[in-house]
Amino acid sequence: MAVIAVPGLPMLRFSLPDVGPLLGTLLNIALVIAVAASVLAFCLAYVPTRVVLQPEGVELRWLWRHRFIPFREITDAYEYEDNSPRGSLPRGVRLVHGKGADLVGLKNILKRDRFLAAIRDRVERARHAAP
Repeated sequence: MAVIAVPGLPMLRFSLPDVGPLLGTLLNIALVIAVAASVLAFCLAYVPTRVVLQPEGVELRWLWRHRFIPFREITDAYEYEDNSPRGSLPRGVRLVHGKGADLVGLKNILKRDRFLAAIRDRVERARHAAP
């Protein structure tokens, strides 16, 4: 409760609402939302990207996103390695194209080698077929 005293006027008394419980509730709600968003982001990081070789290019699918990269736009395809303290570890295939580069994480060595060979073969075919 606050008291305001002005000489010559009667005393005014008023009280402010207690904002402690409201602030505590809002902080708890914000904390729950932050934890839920972190858990969701962590789980979505482990959703694999589907890679589909189409006749004219490579289609990358992740959740609701689809991306198509034509073979004629791919300038390079090589094995991507992660430099770690234990040495370089192959992680996937990097596709370099006109709009940047995309990393396709294929951990299975046989799939990665077959995918890389197929990409290089189809890119060469697209280069020779282009006018």
